[in-house]
Amino acid sequence: MSGHPSSQHMERVVRWAGRSQHTLTRALTAQLRIAARFNALRSMRAAALTTSYFAISSAIPTLLPTS
Repeated sequence: MSGHPSSQHMERVVRWAGRSQHTLTRALTAQLRIAARFNALRSMRAAALTTSYFAISSAIPTLLPTS
């Protein structure tokens, strides 16, 4: 066996690399989509908490009996 890889072997490697690149890209895209969805949910929850906090804190003075 010589030190140079055969062209057939190189083709196989290139094909395999292309396939893994595709798989990797798909996996990363899925991860990003999941992360985006998670962040959207988290920011929506944060917004809801903030809104309810302000609603409650502004309502408290009206609930307290005035002395």
